[in-house]
Amino acid sequence: MTLAVRVLTASLLMFALVACGGDGGNDASAPDGPPGGRFTPGLATAVTTEDAGRTAILGVETFVSDRTLPAGALSAERLEDAGVASTDEGQTIPMARAASEDVATWELVSPGDAGWVVWRPQVVLDVLADAGAGATLTSVEVVDWPDRCLGAPREDEVCAQVITPGYRIVLEQGGETAEYRAARGGDFRRAITLG
Repeated sequence: MTLAVRVLTASLLMFALVACGGDGGNDASAPDGPPGGRFTPGLATAVTTEDAGRTAILGVETFVSDRTLPAGALSAERLEDAGVASTDEGQTIPMARAASEDVATWELVSPGDAGWVVWRPQVVLDVLADAGAGATLTSVEVVDWPDRCLGAPREDEVCAQVITPGYRIVLEQGGETAEYRAARGGDFRRAITLG
């Protein structure tokens, strides 16, 4: 087991104990609802003020906190270690991918003070901003592009032939659907107008 996996597992277990008010034992008399600091599983809440819009860097990719899920919304058994991110404040945050209907496959989660913080890639937010007002996210797919031009070279553009991890982002705006291609490092381009 790698150090990052051990750190993530220990952090998640400690978080689960603290968030659920447990001591590791079975407390059959504990309430299921919000009283006493417990959370109702599966109900999304607003991002707490201290978590709203925070950024964290994992490898070459920047993530932005988007929302907070209650502690009971995710199970530690359904998390996959994604690494340890760092913040501008010098903190380290264990990140994970979650197998959950509350979290997209391209988002990451981390334990937070009020539950699970869900993080979105900054490049997805940049694409939305570039598209302008009224653009809505239709889908995001994790892909490996065949080159640094994200598989969509411009005329007379020379592209380094290196696999580039990134995203296929589909947006809708004013009845038109467009595909953007993005690299995890932040580069993106509008590739196709689909209709």
